[in-house]
Amino acid sequence: MQILTSLVLEDDAKERIGSTGGILKEQLEIFFNQGRPETHDTERVVAGETLALLAFESEQNCHWILKLNIVEKLVSSFENRAFRKGSARILSNLFACAGSDCFKQLKGVTAAATTLVLQATMPEQNKLQELMLGLATLVFRFMTPQKLSDVFKQTGVEEINLAMKLVEILQLNQYPSVMAPRIRRFTIELIIWMTRSEQSHIYVFRELGMEQELENVMETTLEYNG
Repeated sequence: MQILTSLVLEDDAKERIGSTGGILKEQLEIFFNQGRPETHDTERVVAGETLALLAFESEQNCHWILKLNIVEKLVSSFENRAFRKGSARILSNLFACAGSDCFKQLKGVTAAATTLVLQATMPEQNKLQELMLGLATLVFRFMTPQKLSDVFKQTGVEEINLAMKLVEILQLNQYPSVMAPRIRRFTIELIIWMTRSEQSHIYVFRELGMEQELENVMETTLEYNG
């Protein structure tokens, strides 16, 4: 397993490994613990990491994974925190790389995925929270503002609470983080998406002091790059 994980770091090897779909299928069986009662959680976690690496920026491998019709299982695996990181990374790659021919399959799970992402984003911190935010920016593109509003109602996560959480994330990450280097970027992307989808969100963020937080991000980014 460790050898396979090392190999997928090489782009050419990654494409060759995924070219037949056999290894992808095997890793998915391990990750979902299908017919493998002896599989330990650590093996499943490693399988998830391997799948995420195989799917990263590889349209071919993403298509192979989608052909196996396991997107709903990936979404369901969010419920187990031990495998949430692997599921989030795999799903992020699928949403990022999949072409228009996969739109229908992915769109079918957006409501369920958004529900779990929103619920997971609120309590998480650092790297896992960054993954949740990054996945949210990708999933939201498949949803209309009305559909997202419906999901908010279903999850019990109110939009004002998400807005407050996004402001809090920027406050807690006043400088670029080594542990979660993209968390501020993903947070701002979600803020932009929310303000574009509903004008009233602009006033909500203004009341929460978002302008000051954005100015701070700009200043600290310039300091960091300088």
